[in-house]
Amino acid sequence: MAPPEVATTIRYRPLDRSGNEVRLLELQPPTTNDISERVVCRLVHEKLSDASNFIGLSALYGDINATETILLNGASITIPSHLAQALQYMRVVFLAASLPTPDASTTDLPGPGSMPPPPLPTPPKKAPGWLRSLLKGVRQMLAEPGVPKGSPPLRIWLDLLCINPRDAREEAERRAHMAKAYHHAKMVVGWLGEKDPTSDLAIEIIKAWDKVMPRTFGEPGDREAHPENYAPFMKWMAPVAHLSDIPEGIKDPRDVPAYVAISGFLNRPYFRNSWILDDMSKARFPAFLLGDDIVSWMQILRLNRANEEIRDNGAEMFPDELRPLLEYLPLGSVYAFLKDFDNRQRMEGGTPAMLTATSSIRSSSSMTGIRTRSRQ
Repeated sequence: MAPPEVATTIRYRPLDRSGNEVRLLELQPPTTNDISERVVCRLVHEKLSDASNFIGLSALYGDINATETILLNGASITIPSHLAQALQYMRVVFLAASLPTPDASTTDLPGPGSMPPPPLPTPPKKAPGWLRSLLKGVRQMLAEPGVPKGSPPLRIWLDLLCINPRDAREEAERRAHMAKAYHHAKMVVGWLGEKDPTSDLAIEIIKAWDKVMPRTFGEPGDREAHPENYAPFMKWMAPVAHLSDIPEGIKDPRDVPAYVAISGFLNRPYFRNSWILDDMSKARFPAFLLGDDIVSWMQILRLNRANEEIRDNGAEMFPDELRPLLEYLPLGSVYAFLKDFDNRQRMEGGTPAMLTATSSIRSSSSMTGIRTRSRQ
């Protein structure tokens, strides 16, 4: 699908024809606690290298008739609201993540349509350990000379604004530019959208299962070495079993809160799109942003792996009533993305960020392919 037209008076400076340069959006920190404060940014150029520290943003365009304005190079630019929201939440999460942050308030951000927009969490949520480790040193590397170290800019690659639509060559090579940018980005974030009433439970389940699941779960030979970690025992589930409980009075398993939450998470339109996931697989480190919460691709991979084990064999601490429903979750597209990503990493020898995260997928084999859909 062609990108929406962006009415703009921006004058794009040509990229280096060597192909080793990208344009980036440099976002300025917000000046208020209003999360919907207009995004202010400028276009900058950066040479690509293995040490690049910008962040890729992967997002559907959403409803192109719903728009917001941002300030880019001093001019008001109209872009789809879905992308404006992505930039607003990226600004919250990553400007906080690149700085030392205290333990957070767990104040939730409301879902789509909530009015008025909420203030930012105060203090900001503490970034997960894997994110703080991945972005170690980014604060200094993103900040230019003269920029106060306490408020560095954030550099993001977003195809809609970082590719010159009036340059025929750039436009014709849009997918190639995207693949190159994603491959060199420090990480690429898939924007899933704002939260709904079930999102917090979904994030809690994903993070809780990942925390208690043995690191070697799914590795070759691990089932024989640690049978207690596999069906039907899965002893590691004890601390999180309550998250899948069927509350009293619920007759239809599809109404169980855990199922509703995880199904809602994995049914997000982003995970239903084949080519955007294919592009995302070019990233050195993919992650997914839902409102102001971020999860890594590895955490979703491990959720899929555990679901596959339970679905096929059952588990003592997982309700049998929920087992048939696991087959209807849209895991196929997520699995295909993870498999392609893992295969590419192994062929390329991996990177330090990946060495602790690529092996859990290797014993999975029963997922289906992806259905192609438009980027909307």
